[in-house]
Amino acid sequence: MTGIRHAPHAEPQNAVRQRRLIRNVRAGTASRTATLAAPIHRHLRHAGAQALAVLALIGFVGCATITAFDQNSLTAAKTLKEQTSVLILAADSPAAGHASDIASLKRALASELAYERGKNKHEVNAVTVKQWVTFIEQVDEFVAKWEAPGTKFTNQYLKEKAALMEKMADEIIRMESGKPR
Repeated sequence: MTGIRHAPHAEPQNAVRQRRLIRNVRAGTASRTATLAAPIHRHLRHAGAQALAVLALIGFVGCATITAFDQNSLTAAKTLKEQTSVLILAADSPAAGHASDIASLKRALASELAYERGKNKHEVNAVTVKQWVTFIEQVDEFVAKWEAPGTKFTNQYLKEKAALMEKMADEIIRMESGKPR
């Protein structure tokens, strides 16, 4: 018989989790939304891992193109990290009720990006600018999903998304804190 022989191996972790979830839903010990949310959480982890990898790569590759430490940038990064996290966790209600908060955050993010770009003489602040662009893209994607009609996020999704955005902001803060003073 020709063909490929596969060595016996353990079932992938995701398949085990999915089987367990389905069994719990059938037994009535888990909600149906838990099964529906599982693929979303896998996508979130994958997208989050990609975004963090991009930020880390930018941080490692661009070490030679860094401006000096700027306390204003550090303070803004910490403030925007908190504002973003608070807004994401508030997404358990419709976006229309948070329109002013969304607009305020977007303005603050755009302002910080403009500030960082303003320091970008001869591309010396390119790394920080790229980190902010990536962060803002993630916020924009989240807000677009939130504002879409009929969107309802699970609390687990919101917690994971907030944690992801905090990690991304922490990378920006780490980069700013590590700049020469």
